[in-house]
Amino acid sequence: MIKRLFLFVLVCVMHTAMYAQTDTQSKAQMVFSNDFHDASGQLGNLTAHFITEKTWTDMNGEIGAIVRIKVTGMSVSEMSKLKVIGSANASVHDTQFLENEQEWIVPLSKGTNMWLEMSHPTYGKSTRLSLPKLKEKGMYDVTLVNNRTTTIVVHSLPDGADVYLDGNHHGKTPCDISEQRFGKHDLKLMYGSKTKEVKIDVEEGHTFFDDFDFRERRNINIISSEDNTTIYIDNQLIGQAPIHNYEVLVGPHTFKAIHTGSKGYNDTQIDEQTIDISSQTEIKLYPIKKGNVQVLTRYAGKPVYAELVVDNKDKYTSEPSYKVNLPYGTHSFRVSYNGKSKEKFINVNKPEQTQVFKLSAKNDVVWPWQREYDIAPVGFSLAYVYKQLVTTGEGQKLKENGVWPDGKGKTLKGMQAGLHFQPCFKFGLGLYTGLFYELYVSTSKKYDYDMFIEHCAYVPVHLYYRIPFGRKVALSVHGGLGFNYVIHGAFSAKDEDIEDYTDFYEEDGFPKKFNMAMEVGAGLRLGAFQLNFQYGKGLNDHKSYRSQGDFKTIQNKYTFGVSYMFSAE
Repeated sequence: MIKRLFLFVLVCVMHTAMYAQTDTQSKAQMVFSNDFHDASGQLGNLTAHFITEKTWTDMNGEIGAIVRIKVTGMSVSEMSKLKVIGSANASVHDTQFLENEQEWIVPLSKGTNMWLEMSHPTYGKSTRLSLPKLKEKGMYDVTLVNNRTTTIVVHSLPDGADVYLDGNHHGKTPCDISEQRFGKHDLKLMYGSKTKEVKIDVEEGHTFFDDFDFRERRNINIISSEDNTTIYIDNQLIGQAPIHNYEVLVGPHTFKAIHTGSKGYNDTQIDEQTIDISSQTEIKLYPIKKGNVQVLTRYAGKPVYAELVVDNKDKYTSEPSYKVNLPYGTHSFRVSYNGKSKEKFINVNKPEQTQVFKLSAKNDVVWPWQREYDIAPVGFSLAYVYKQLVTTGEGQKLKENGVWPDGKGKTLKGMQAGLHFQPCFKFGLGLYTGLFYELYVSTSKKYDYDMFIEHCAYVPVHLYYRIPFGRKVALSVHGGLGFNYVIHGAFSAKDEDIEDYTDFYEEDGFPKKFNMAMEVGAGLRLGAFQLNFQYGKGLNDHKSYRSQGDFKTIQNKYTFGVSYMFSAE
């Protein structure tokens, strides 16, 4: 009974061990083949190159054997990472990896009941190789196969090349080939009559192969009209001209020649050309100075997509502006738009310049605001101005200058100077504004105070509308609010013993410093000058006679002047 139980347990253990080994082998990526054989006939050759008497000696000092392990399906760099593991009685030691032969030399003890394994940091352990009885100084061969596979990708320029891997056709590029073992393979690509063959090493991180360029090439010669000229092809430095038998792809390329004279950077000359290399084998470049001319066209004062012709041959269309690169010298430029054209002869003599062509629309049927005119002119103005206090109430109306109590003079007269701005935005509508200084002076001989002087600041904020008749001829009207503020107003005494009277404004019976008015005005521009007229009716009550009854006092103002206009362009 005990013997039967022992035999049952022994059978179960052996079955489990065999199942575990089989399962390990099924999962292992590295498998020893079943070609283990005695290779002692090659001993002489190996002894001459690799094996010494010491190599045969095992760790116990006895003469042992050698197993030579060939490795397939793995790159050389990955093979070198393998580690040989053996049973304790195999006494594995002094292993060597022979890179050129792609094999491992493993010295070990002679005898029976030994095994070998190989391990890799990425692929793990191999299947276990059970060794037969090894004889003294025996030489044995076996192969370790890497069964790991991956997908490799093959590209070419251009696409469409036939792909052959290890003699089997896999389609045309771009081509993905799945389930390929790691290690060396023969890869061949055919494109028309051209063939490229290489040996590839498939390994981790090395599965993409694109070094196959079937594009046509041609040898060219590059010469320059100037010595010491540097040549660039597609912005890549090639060298100094002349250059002979330089290989380029057939097709368009950008050739640039840069010649620097004795004066340094300011004397640099450049020639840049785009040339299609098909049958042409000699490229001649002429490095000369060139400059960029920015060309813009305005019609009726607005930017337009005009046609440009340079030197009666080069035509440019459908752009709001053009940048033309031309050799130094005089060139003709002609722009055309809506049946109108203008031509200029421009001297290109610097790296960058801008030319604006203005086409008039005065002979066309257009809206008034579409006519060509300064976009936002500025005027310096000098004007004659007078203002008047008007008091109404209780059926009475009184007009006076507000300074002298005897009613001498019904207005206070002065001069106005300043800048006005009149930008126009759309449909002829715009804004009229500015900043002005006003000086008022009045005298009288009847009083101890014989002179009155006033300093004011004035700002208009008006809506503006203009009707242009020419580029610098226009009629304009404007209206809105005007704001006056008295900076200083005082009476001067004719006798030095009497102090000047400076508390004129803001006192009872006198006007206020601030005045707001509703204003209208007009202007007529003729070339550089513009005639101006403006009337303002006061809005705020100065309360000069409020203490005497139900009276309201406002300030009205008239302005007549002339402006010198500056173009905003």
